[in-house]
Amino acid sequence: MRLQDAVGDTVRKIRMEQGQSLRDVSPYISIGHLSAIELGYKQVSWDVLSKVCEGLNITPADFLMEVANYIKENPNV
Repeated sequence: MRLQDAVGDTVRKIRMEQGQSLRDVSPYISIGHLSAIELGYKQVSWDVLSKVCEGLNITPADFLMEVANYIKENPNV
């Protein structure tokens, strides 16, 4: 599994669990950029990750724990 895929899947999972659309998070990061991250097309810098987490109302530490859990639950994805 590529880390950027796990990050993207986790962003999408959290966003959807919160009932947010891409547009809801767009004040923090552009819709196109967020979509590319969710699809695993773009890697995420720490600065971008910080903005995504802000848009999702989650701390970067909590987000990274979610990514770690996703990888544990989906090792062969």
